[in-house]
Amino acid sequence: MLHIPTVVFLVAFGVVLLTNLFIRVLVLQNYKILVKKRIDFGKEHMNNIKKLRAEILPKYPKYRKNILVFVRGIQISKYCNFALVTIVSLFVLSQMLN
Repeated sequence: MLHIPTVVFLVAFGVVLLTNLFIRVLVLQNYKILVKKRIDFGKEHMNNIKKLRAEILPKYPKYRKNILVFVRGIQISKYCNFALVTIVSLFVLSQMLN
């Protein structure tokens, strides 16, 4: 019989993992389009949305949605990865304390 903390861990881990996989599929789809059209921008644009809107989006108005979905997906994926590491760390810590 699984303990409640183990079930909570498995559910939380599964939800975040599936969310992360879904977001990565969206990111890869948009990345493929951006690469095909040779749309290039740096990490400074991904970390600064104002700079992205000022410098990149005016150059490629037709691909505005793809660029924004790609950048936002990368950011969400980073948060999901942090959440996965945190969930696993908390689970391991709780198992060590029992």
